[in-house]
Amino acid sequence: MILREPPIPLEVNAYVQGDVVEVLPAEGVVVETRGSFVQGIFGIGGETQGTLRMAVASPEEPLTEAAIVLDAKGTILVGGSQVSRQVIERAVAGQSEDISYGAAAVGGALGGAIGAAVWWGFTAATKVGFGLVAVVIGFAVGKGVTSLAGGKRSIGLQILSTGIAAVSFVYATYLVNRTFIERAFAEEGQAIALPLAPNLELLAQVVAAGFEAFDVVFLGIVLWQAWKMPAPVRLG
Repeated sequence: MILREPPIPLEVNAYVQGDVVEVLPAEGVVVETRGSFVQGIFGIGGETQGTLRMAVASPEEPLTEAAIVLDAKGTILVGGSQVSRQVIERAVAGQSEDISYGAAAVGGALGGAIGAAVWWGFTAATKVGFGLVAVVIGFAVGKGVTSLAGGKRSIGLQILSTGIAAVSFVYATYLVNRTFIERAFAEEGQAIALPLAPNLELLAQVVAAGFEAFDVVFLGIVLWQAWKMPAPVRLG
């Protein structure tokens, strides 16, 4: 005998605009629309969404560098018979142009604050200093940098992201250690309150308290996450 749980409904994007002309009970819907058939030979990467833009006038016309313009960002270019490596390289190079590093820094700082808050909150809630949770800092910083940079990627963004992640990790470590220090003093009947904004000397002392080899490993993972997310696409 096999026991089976009730099915879980899943929401699937239609990836097309139109009119719902039929509802299929427990299955989905039929969407009616008008369009053209565009066929590709193979795909690289995951699914994506964007505005379709015809970059050629006929299926026999090759895709050229002239189609890779600044306002093509966020669109899906429909080419013709072929595309050269030079065209692909031009499209990749466009990811590292016209970058707003100010906006990227704001995004990274927000991500670092969120990541630090998650680690600190986990420690305060569970009373366990689980350093692996700190990995979320690297992901949050990298995501923040790339998001507010408009999806751009460059070595400069990698350096920015890594720097913000390092600072966020150090401050998060201070918050975590601060929680344990205050708790230890409270258990001995000596209540103390360390500042949320310490000077450099106090920051170094608190961070060094209980610093172990595994913390270096966690820091390395955080920096790697922050480094790889804004990395430019590299062609083989």
